[in-house]
Amino acid sequence: MDAKTAIAGVQYLVLLQACSRIATFVLNVLVVRHVSASVIGVANLQLVFLYQTSLFLVREACRRTCARRVSLTAGDAIARRNITAVCTLAGVAVVAGLNRVFRMLSTSEELSVDGYLTACDITSVAVLIELLAEPFYNYLQAGMEYGRRVAVEAGALLLRCVVLYALVRGLGMGLLAFPAAQLVHSVALLGFHAASFMCLPIARTDPPLSPWEFILPPLGHSLSVDREDRLLLFQFTWQSVEKVILAQGETIVLKYFQVLAEQASFAVVTNLGSLVIRFLFQPIEEVSFNLFSRLCHDGRRDPARPGSSARELRTAAGMLSICIKIMLWVGLVFICFGTRYSFLLMDLLYGGKFRDSDGPDVLAAYCLFVAAAGLNGVTESFVHAASDRSSMADHNRMLLVFSAINVATSVALVGPLGTGGIILSNSLVMTIRIAHSAHYIGRYMSTTRTPLPLSDCLPTLPVLASFGLSHAGIAVFQTVVPTSSFFSYAAVAQIAVGCLAFLATIGVTLISEKEF
Repeated sequence: MDAKTAIAGVQYLVLLQACSRIATFVLNVLVVRHVSASVIGVANLQLVFLYQTSLFLVREACRRTCARRVSLTAGDAIARRNITAVCTLAGVAVVAGLNRVFRMLSTSEELSVDGYLTACDITSVAVLIELLAEPFYNYLQAGMEYGRRVAVEAGALLLRCVVLYALVRGLGMGLLAFPAAQLVHSVALLGFHAASFMCLPIARTDPPLSPWEFILPPLGHSLSVDREDRLLLFQFTWQSVEKVILAQGETIVLKYFQVLAEQASFAVVTNLGSLVIRFLFQPIEEVSFNLFSRLCHDGRRDPARPGSSARELRTAAGMLSICIKIMLWVGLVFICFGTRYSFLLMDLLYGGKFRDSDGPDVLAAYCLFVAAAGLNGVTESFVHAASDRSSMADHNRMLLVFSAINVATSVALVGPLGTGGIILSNSLVMTIRIAHSAHYIGRYMSTTRTPLPLSDCLPTLPVLASFGLSHAGIAVFQTVVPTSSFFSYAAVAQIAVGCLAFLATIGVTLISEKEF
């Protein structure tokens, strides 16, 4: 793979992810004001759950298996074509089965929402249409045509946003607007992929293949998949099932333990919070992982490369301590300031829709989760970079244990604490994962005889004191000068006090933290 092409590909994909997140967030802000809470709960949580689960179970294994067939030779092109065709045919049964199960397990409240079952069916049809675009996607990936892929997916996403807003705001369609827009997105994705493919110069192979033989098997030809690819498909499919269980456990708990109005609060809050995690934390995690992978190497994963020197390990320990300290500082910002201003932020973005709901409390709880997620991302980046294959297998098994703990604690906390209980459960499990990673890091540093003092990882006492005083001062001021709306003089005063406290905290940090 050409290095420049790979770097350009990463840039394109990061741009696509950023545009996707921003577009989805802006769309939600515009649409949420014009539909009921029950529609938001079904559309942004349950239908998204059906769509993502159906697509992920079929598509993830197919894409990862095809990624092993990276060349544009006739053999790899035919293998990718057959793998995709087999997965698409199997996907019809998977999608139909999941749709049936989803309908059977629907709650009475969900069934009472006008158009719910029709929305489920349209969502499943959208998944099937999107699966038809997989041969084009895999061809673009093999040819490293990242620019075309981004253009296709961004165009389909933009069309979905426009259609959804028009259907909700202009036609007042309610719930059916969401799956209808998703159907338009899937059709556009298939059409744009096909148009892009026809504009591409077709790769020359030996024996030669006609353009559409890269995409569709000729009539009468068998869809043979060799043994190695079949095993990979099975392994990746099983991993996909595990990932769905890990990622969607909280959605299942919400489905059966919370009403749709509270599910709507959860969906809105997580959509807002994911922006921080994706844009702020993920780049730091990726950069730190690449750095630690270069510095922490025992020579077993790549025998041609020698193990890390003592100097490289000391550099890794120093960078890890700085990353941990930065994430702790950012986490304290969310804990001290985010929890105090969650109500005003919700009121600004969504008007009075969630003013009397548990939305602001859920967002305040989510600030705790964001703080834990940032620290966990850095510590797990080091663990993944420094682990050998055996250690990675142990970490993956522990993820299933953490998932079981998460589901159990979510069920236990959702009753007394509502939707916020699920967020606190996530925060608790994230803290356990941090402790697990810290244990591994401690053993690793001890084994390699690399010093990593705890004091180097923690903010200084003046910084901790400034955060504590800021939080207490804002709490007192908000008690003395309360507000019930963002658009009020009291809200302006609260924001002014918060800005002054934040600037003071930054000043103390710059003075006492020499690393910054």
